[in-house]
Amino acid sequence: MKELDWSVALLELVKIIQAVSEKAESTLQDFIESQLQHWIDTLPNYIKGYLPNLVCET
Repeated sequence: MKELDWSVALLELVKIIQAVSEKAESTLQDFIESQLQHWIDTLPNYIKGYLPNLVCET
């Protein structure tokens, strides 16, 4: 079994959360997107450096 890189795993988790958000009602969707953005904003810069697509996608 191939070991999954943590940055790839993190990106996949965000994609799952975004997919769920797209299917949610607008109030829940706004909440999910707000919480996800807040979480991304508070990540340490060294993690953001590994995940440039994550920062740009939201």
